[in-house]
Amino acid sequence: GASRGQSDRRAGGGNGTRTIRSGGTGGGVHAGGTLADGDEPWVEVPTVPLADLITTHAPVRFLKMDVEGGEYSALAGCTPSLLAENVEEIALEWHGPVMPHLAHLADEDQLGKWMGLVAMLADCGRTEIFGHPTVGGLIHWRRY
Repeated sequence: GASRGQSDRRAGGGNGTRTIRSGGTGGGVHAGGTLADGDEPWVEVPTVPLADLITTHAPVRFLKMDVEGGEYSALAGCTPSLLAENVEEIALEWHGPVMPHLAHLADEDQLGKWMGLVAMLADCGRTEIFGHPTVGGLIHWRRY
């Protein structure tokens, strides 16, 4: 499992745990980061790969994702063929490193992750993007 203030990199790619905290700036549940005095406590929660959920519950008519910066991890185990064969439509809110409550997610390859996510979705469906890669926005995807 992950230690306090660190995210478990297995989340999204396999069974495991993820260290999260609720509340904070912007509300919602946030993964990773560091625990500062006065912050809400971090807790470990069990995780299940999104690819497993899709396979188990297929066909999926509509998948709404708002995972507060965990978009890349959540979709890590998914392939274009898995999505095209099992999911009809996705609404995905994504977050870039410019958002203050997600600054801890910034890394050197943020733009590369973004491009990889868009390329995977575009390989198997019609992809509409509303927003900015470093700030965030909405992706609407529908399989071909």
